Amino acid sequence: MGCDCKMLLEVYDKGFCKWYGQEVIDVGRDYELFGLLAGIRGLEFDPINDPRGVPTDESADSELYFADGGWHTRSFMYADEILERTNRRERSALKRILAVLRKYKGQPPERMRIVFGFDS
Repeated sequence: MGCDCKMLLEVYDKGFCKWYGQEVIDVGRDYELFGLLAGIRGLEFDPINDPRGVPTDESADSELYFADGGWHTRSFMYADEILERTNRRERSALKRILAVLRKYKGQPPERMRIVFGFDS
Protein backbone atom coordinates (compact mmCIF):
# COMPACT_ATOMS: atom_id res chain seq x y z
CA MET A 1 0.00 0.00 0.00
CA GLY A 2 1.34 3.43 -0.93
CA CYS A 3 1.47 6.62 1.05
CA ASP A 4 0.20 9.96 -0.24
CA CYS A 5 0.65 13.51 0.99
CA LYS A 6 -1.77 16.43 0.89
CA MET A 7 -0.15 19.84 1.09
CA LEU A 8 -1.43 23.40 1.18
CA LEU A 9 0.51 26.65 1.11
CA GLU A 10 -0.84 29.15 3.62
CA VAL A 11 -0.01 32.86 3.64
CA TYR A 12 -0.36 35.10 6.69
CA ASP A 13 -2.38 38.28 6.20
CA LYS A 14 -0.90 40.78 8.65
CA GLY A 15 -3.86 43.16 8.28
CA PHE A 16 -6.39 40.52 9.38
CA CYS A 17 -3.94 38.63 11.63
CA LYS A 18 -4.85 35.25 10.16
CA TRP A 19 -3.65 32.56 7.78
CA TYR A 20 -5.30 31.84 4.43
CA GLY A 21 -4.92 28.83 2.17
CA GLN A 22 -3.23 30.07 -0.97
CA GLU A 23 -2.39 27.10 -3.18
CA VAL A 24 -2.52 23.30 -3.19
CA ILE A 25 0.94 21.82 -3.78
CA ASP A 26 0.99 18.53 -5.68
CA VAL A 27 4.04 16.62 -4.46
CA GLY A 28 3.10 13.25 -5.91
CA ARG A 29 4.21 10.08 -4.15
CA ASP A 30 7.75 11.14 -3.31
CA TYR A 31 9.05 9.09 -0.39
CA GLU A 32 12.36 10.95 -0.34
CA LEU A 33 10.42 14.18 0.23
CA PHE A 34 8.14 12.55 2.83
CA GLY A 35 11.23 11.46 4.76
CA LEU A 36 12.70 14.95 4.62
CA LEU A 37 9.46 16.60 5.76
CA ALA A 38 8.45 14.26 8.57
CA GLY A 39 10.44 11.02 8.62
CA ILE A 40 7.65 9.19 6.74
CA ARG A 41 8.73 6.32 4.46
CA GLY A 42 11.91 7.90 3.10
CA LEU A 43 15.18 6.92 4.74
CA GLU A 44 17.43 9.17 2.66
CA PHE A 45 17.34 12.18 5.00
CA ASP A 46 16.82 13.11 8.59
CA PRO A 47 13.56 15.08 8.83
CA ILE A 48 13.84 18.87 8.81
CA ASN A 49 11.63 18.88 11.92
CA ASP A 50 9.74 16.32 13.92
CA PRO A 51 6.02 16.43 13.02
CA ARG A 52 4.36 19.31 14.88
CA GLY A 53 0.70 18.42 14.53
CA VAL A 54 -1.97 20.75 13.22
CA PRO A 55 -1.13 24.45 13.66
CA THR A 56 -3.12 25.98 16.50
CA ASP A 57 -4.02 28.83 14.15
CA GLU A 58 -4.84 26.63 11.16
CA SER A 59 -6.71 28.47 8.42
CA ALA A 60 -10.33 27.67 7.64
CA ASP A 61 -9.11 26.76 4.15
CA SER A 62 -6.77 24.14 5.60
CA GLU A 63 -9.48 22.74 7.87
CA LEU A 64 -11.70 22.32 4.84
CA TYR A 65 -8.91 20.85 2.72
CA PHE A 66 -8.21 18.12 5.30
CA ALA A 67 -11.86 17.63 6.32
CA ASP A 68 -12.19 14.29 4.54
CA GLY A 69 -10.19 12.77 7.42
CA GLY A 70 -7.81 9.86 7.46
CA TRP A 71 -4.69 12.04 7.38
CA HIS A 72 -1.96 11.16 9.87
CA THR A 73 1.27 12.82 10.89
CA ARG A 74 -0.17 16.28 10.26
CA SER A 75 2.41 19.00 10.44
CA PHE A 76 3.47 22.37 9.10
CA MET A 77 6.68 24.10 8.15
CA TYR A 78 7.51 27.74 7.54
CA ALA A 79 8.99 28.79 4.21
CA ASP A 80 12.20 30.04 5.79
CA GLU A 81 12.83 26.55 7.22
CA ILE A 82 12.57 25.15 3.70
CA LEU A 83 14.50 27.92 1.97
CA GLU A 84 17.49 27.55 4.31
CA ARG A 85 18.13 23.98 3.10
CA THR A 86 21.34 24.12 1.08
CA ASN A 87 22.18 20.46 0.53
CA ARG A 88 21.75 19.76 -3.19
CA ARG A 89 19.97 16.43 -2.63
CA GLU A 90 17.58 17.98 -0.12
CA ARG A 91 16.81 20.87 -2.47
CA SER A 92 16.13 18.36 -5.24
CA ALA A 93 13.59 16.58 -3.02
CA LEU A 94 12.00 19.95 -2.18
CA LYS A 95 11.80 21.11 -5.83
CA ARG A 96 7.99 21.10 -6.14
CA ILE A 97 7.58 23.09 -2.93
CA LEU A 98 10.36 25.52 -3.87
CA ALA A 99 8.72 26.12 -7.27
CA VAL A 100 5.49 27.20 -5.56
CA LEU A 101 7.30 29.37 -3.01
CA ARG A 102 9.11 31.19 -5.85
CA LYS A 103 5.72 32.35 -7.18
CA TYR A 104 5.20 34.23 -3.90
CA LYS A 105 8.68 35.75 -3.64
CA GLY A 106 7.19 39.11 -2.64
CA GLN A 107 5.93 37.56 0.61
CA PRO A 108 8.29 37.41 3.59
CA PRO A 109 9.22 33.72 4.19
CA GLU A 110 8.05 33.87 7.81
CA ARG A 111 4.53 34.65 6.53
CA MET A 112 4.30 31.54 4.39
CA ARG A 113 4.01 27.95 5.55
CA ILE A 114 3.08 24.58 4.17
CA VAL A 115 0.51 22.51 6.02
CA PHE A 116 0.54 18.81 5.22
CA GLY A 117 -0.59 15.34 6.21
CA PHE A 118 -0.14 11.77 5.02
CA ASP A 119 -2.37 8.79 4.39
CA SER A 120 -1.35 5.18 3.96
